[in-house]
Formats: sequence, C-alpha cells, structure tokens
Amino acid sequence: MNTCFRPSPLHIVRRVAGGLLIALAVATLFGFIVEHLWNALMPGLFHLPLLTWLQSIGMVLLARLLVGHVGPHHHRGGGGPWKRGPFGGWHDRHQFRDWFEGEGREAFQAWKAKEDQA
Repeated sequence: MNTCFRPSPLHIVRRVAGGLLIALAVATLFGFIVEHLWNALMPGLFHLPLLTWLQSIGMVLLARLLVGHVGPHHHRGGGGPWKRGPFGGWHDRHQFRDWFEGEGREAFQAWKAKEDQA
C-alpha cells in the first residue's frame, strides 16, 4: 500500500490561489500602512508630495530591492564557524571554544598576519 500523499491538480491550484490571495491581502494592508505613514509625516517634515496606495506599494518594492531582506534569515549553510564548524553545526559555545583553542586560533592569527602585511 502506497502511503505517500499525492495532491490532486485541484488541490495544488487551491493552494497556489490561497497563497496568492494571502500575499495580495498582506501587500494591500502593508501598502495602506506605508501610504498613511508617509502622508502623515513626509509632507510636513520634508515637503515631499503625497503618495497614492499604488505608489506606496512601489516604494515598498523599491526599498526591498535596495535593502534586501530585513529580519531573521532562515537559510541553510550560512553563518560563520560558530554555526557550521568543521564537522557540521555547533551545538553549544563549548564546542566552538574547544575548536578555536585547538586549530581556530592559529588560522585566525595566520589570516590576521596576512591582512596586516597587505
């Protein structure tokens, strides 16, 4: 008996449509928040023009493109040696300390000496 769940095409369409509706609702809400904050503060402080809702969505997208993701990053394989380490992820600070005292300090000092010469 096959216990794997195979979603039907209708199930997939419903999930995609639901995701798009949620994204549209969040974008609409965020656009209104940005629009009202901009229109309440910027014209009085900096003599800038009022924004429409669509312009505020454009400003949010432009800021996202220029600044990138704001908030916690949840991607695999990132971080420094305290996260991945030579044998996978560090589970606590003691593992990192032991590694640094063993081979990490020498590697850091070699790198620092090379940087100081440059």
